[in-house]
Amino acid sequence: MIDQMRQMTAQISSVDFWAEFFVNVAHMGPLVPLLMAAVESFFPPLPLIGVVTFNIMSHGVLWGFLYSWIGTCAGSTLVFLFFRWVGKKWLHDLVVRSAKGERALRWVANRKKRHLFLVSCMPFTPSAFVNFAFGIADFDAMTFLLTIYPAKAVMVGIQVLFGTSLVAGLERPWLLLVCAGLVVLFYFLSKLVSRHHGLE
Repeated sequence: MIDQMRQMTAQISSVDFWAEFFVNVAHMGPLVPLLMAAVESFFPPLPLIGVVTFNIMSHGVLWGFLYSWIGTCAGSTLVFLFFRWVGKKWLHDLVVRSAKGERALRWVANRKKRHLFLVSCMPFTPSAFVNFAFGIADFDAMTFLLTIYPAKAVMVGIQVLFGTSLVAGLERPWLLLVCAGLVVLFYFLSKLVSRHHGLE
């Protein structure tokens, strides 16, 4: 059973799986790209950067950006509100007793709006943990949402830049080097921000 779970997780975490999936459901219109971008907010193995790339390949830069941004904002909102309304009320004692819950509360206690914005706009920071941490803490809900929405726009915009470079690289291979450089740059920037804010 455990081996089957590992195999399933490895399969749905691969880019090839999602590439085939998007080909099969492309006829369903905007619903699928919106849902896939939303799922990343509570299922970290799903690579949002891959979802954004496939969205712009399937729907163009403008609609690919909008679908990805709206989807990831909707997913973050749902996860945040779940832990704020359900998790905090019914699971508060359990959350506080767990190591992850205690860490989340300690982490949020020292964060301001600018910290939340910076962490949320980095492509490789753990957004699922951020949604969980702010959801169970006493951070103002409206402040959280109004801060992450523009931050997610920046994050998706960075990933659109990566995606367009990748697509253009299919015809101009030298752009693949630009694409790889962007990934490496934002990966290390995200790691630097995560380490500075205690997310590692």
